[in-house]
This record gives sequence, C-alpha cells and structure tokens, in this order.
Amino acid sequence: MIGDVQRSVVSSLALLDVCLKLGVKRVVFVSSGGVIYGPAAVIPTPEIAPTDPITSYGVTKLAIEKYLALYEHLHGLDYRILRVANPFGPFQMSHKSQGIIAALLSRALDDESIEIWGDGSVVRDYIFVGDAIEALVAAASDQSDSRIFNIGTGQGRSVREVIAAIERQLGKRVRIEWRPARLVDVPTSVIAIERAREVLGWVPKTSFEEGLRETIAWWRSRT
Repeated sequence: MIGDVQRSVVSSLALLDVCLKLGVKRVVFVSSGGVIYGPAAVIPTPEIAPTDPITSYGVTKLAIEKYLALYEHLHGLDYRILRVANPFGPFQMSHKSQGIIAALLSRALDDESIEIWGDGSVVRDYIFVGDAIEALVAAASDQSDSRIFNIGTGQGRSVREVIAAIERQLGKRVRIEWRPARLVDVPTSVIAIERAREVLGWVPKTSFEEGLRETIAWWRSRT
C-alpha cells in the first residue's frame, strides 16, 4: 500500500506543483467510477453518493481528488474530475492489472485459459474508450460550477455476460479457470451519468457490442 501512495498520490502532487509553476489553468483528472464508491447503496450510483473504496487503488484515487480540491482552494488551480467506469477498447493491453475485456480477448485469441475470481456474477459498467475521450474533451472546456462527473453508461453487465458476448463475436469458447471470490470485489458497480449529460452535454454513443467489435478487430490486426 505504501507503494500505491508513492506511485499515485506522491507523483500526482508533484505533477500539480509543476502545473502551478507553469501556470496551468485547469487539470482534468481521470478517477475511477468503478472503485471510488465501494459497495454502494444506490445503483446506478450518483456523484453525491458516499465514497467508501475498499481497495488501496480506490483510496489513492480518492486522496488525489481531495488534493485537487485543496489545490483549487489554496492556489486557484481549476480542475475537473471524471470518475470513469470500466473503459475498454483498442490499445488496452492485457499485461496490466486492469481490463478484463483485454485479458479475455488476449487469452482467447491465443487459445489460452484465463483465471476469473468469483463465480462471474459481479456486475460492472463498461464504457468504450472513444466515448471516454469525448468526455475528457468536454470537461476541458466546461464552464459550470460542477467539479466531479461520472463517465459510464449507466448500465451493468455481469462477467458471465461479458464472456458470453465475447464468445458470440469470436465464434469460440473462452477457457475459464474459476477461482475463489476476493474481498476487494464489490458485487455491483454501475454509475449514474445524468450530471454529465445535463452539464457537459455528453452521452456515450458506442454500444457495448459495437465497441467489442472494434476491440476484437484491433486485437486481430496485431497478429
């Protein structure tokens, strides 16, 4: 956990100090809609919900959010926070610790098995990377008083549903090695996106199936 703080929080504070020296007017920070709320009582979860992350990753994201507010208060550094759900799409590599879709596609296309923690019932909100980029652009020029925006689809899919969708598009089975569930995995994480729609004028445009097709095409183009 100390390593998480050093890599994420300390390095982010160093970046904010550089922004002050260079006269940067606004920082748009990509936080996490997937872990920042923890086991939320309201689904889809709005920005006003309590933030109770149960992972070190989530705690560091929340800490950076708080420092952004402090830097604005003390130094006038404007900011926007985008709590992005589970992004997927081309160029997401499978060797990193995040991105179940990239991991599933990588293993399936190489005819390898993949470990899945739990029984596949956990539900997540998946957003295509192109839509997330459009949200970043919108936040960069936002003139509202809002500071935090959920960026997702407002819809959830279980891991088993994601696996089934990938199998349909690949036309083959994905070999799964099921492992015991982990304490850090909340049962359901789906975020409400009404604020981004009303304030930023942003809505996701890419369906899950369309985004999956583009992602599979990219993976296949690499072979």
